[in-house]
Parts: sequence; C-alpha cells; structure tokens
Amino acid sequence: MFYRIMDILCHPSRIGLYIKDKIYVVILMFISFAVLFMGVLALKVYPQKYYSLESAENISYSISKSNIVPTIKYENKKIVGEKSFMVVMDDYSACFLPENYSTNNEITKKSLNMAFYEDHVDIYYGTSLAKTIKYEEVKVSDFDFINVYKGVTKDRINFEEFIFHFLDSCELHFKNTVYLQNSLVALGYYAISLFVSALFSFYVNSGIAMKVRWKLLVYDSLIYFFVMVFSVIFAYGFIEYIALVLPLIYSNITFRHIIRVRK
Repeated sequence: MFYRIMDILCHPSRIGLYIKDKIYVVILMFISFAVLFMGVLALKVYPQKYYSLESAENISYSISKSNIVPTIKYENKKIVGEKSFMVVMDDYSACFLPENYSTNNEITKKSLNMAFYEDHVDIYYGTSLAKTIKYEEVKVSDFDFINVYKGVTKDRINFEEFIFHFLDSCELHFKNTVYLQNSLVALGYYAISLFVSALFSFYVNSGIAMKVRWKLLVYDSLIYFFVMVFSVIFAYGFIEYIALVLPLIYSNITFRHIIRVRK
C-alpha cells in the first residue's frame, strides 16, 4: 500500500502497474485522500474564531462615527424607537427595527446579516435565515443608542455585550456553513478535473477498457486532494490551480506509458 501511495503522488508513469486492482481498493484510496483533505480543512475552519467582542466593538465604533443619530433604545427586553438604523461592515451587517427587510440587495449581501426587531433578532447567512433568537435569552442591561453614539461607557459596553451574544451564539453554525461550502466547492472542482482528464485520456490512448481507464483516472486524480491540503494549510489561492491541473498532467503521463488494455 505504501508503494501504491508513493506512485500515486510521485510516479504517475507507474500507475499503470495497478490496472488489476480491485474496485474496493480504488474506492478505499479515494476515501483515504478525500478524508485527509476534509480533516485538514476541519482543523483549519473549526479552531478559528470568526467573530469576537472586537466585532461588536467595531459596530459601536461605526455608530459613534455615523452622521445619523439613532433614536433607538433597548429596554425591558425590547428594542423601541421611531426609525430604523443600519450598520454595514465589510463581512456583516446589523439593521435595527427594519422595515421590509431584505438581504437581496448590495447593502446587506454580506456573509452574516442581523435584523433586530422589537423582541427578537433574525440572523442570516447570505440570504438564508439561519437562526431566530428572542431577547428574553439575553442577560444584558438596558442601553440607549444615543449614548452609544456619544460614547457613554456603560451604554457602549452593554451594547457590545448585546451584539456579541448573537455573534457568539451563531459561531458554530457559521463554521459548519463555511466547512460545508468549502467542501462542496472542492469536490465540485475535483469532479471537473476528473472529467476533463477522462476526455483527454481518450485522446492520448483510446485502446484501454473503460473499467481499467476509470481506475487509473481515479488514481491520477488523487493528487488533487493531496495538493489541496497545502492550499488549506498555507491559504495560497494559486495552489488550488496547481491542484486542478495536476490530475490532467498525471493522467497524460500514465496513459502514454500504457500500450493497450482490453480487460
């Protein structure tokens, strides 16, 4: 097994030696490389802290620098006021007492969007509603947005704790979403790379039985997952392009070293 893995990674010209491998061996190799990539991706995504108290502090800072004085209060577990107010950051937005709220516009098309109504908040990931939380669950003292705007310490701290509660409560859900999206994108690109490699393999060598061809193609394509591991670790986008191209190069080398296989 060790030599098979080394040939898959380093010696594509020798992959033809494994044309008699059982299907379950090919599937096992695919699962092993895919799990390696998914595991490293999980270790990258889940330990990371996406939202912190600093994220809430950024919102209060934006309010203090706003040209609009918000006439909103949080008292008795409710947000009350005369007019809606919105804060838009690079990756997230917060809208207080919204009217006809929608995430289908350029202003609120962020990774995370929060719509604060009178007695609850709706949390969106992109345009999809992910969670609704009642203010009854929040143990934070009352505060006045005008005082947050003026920088009054007590109100600012209460406001930041209020915002952080919702950011922190959806942290795991956000990580799951990021992990799932990255996994699906990676698997989608893998499928494209495998399909293109299959097309070119017929051009390089058409005298190989279909069953054998696909076994070799799967082996050639596993380099994709191995290289993607380094893309995740080092966070370099160009490594993803290398991962996409290598299966095509490997399959070209493999099929040029095989004359003809009928079975």
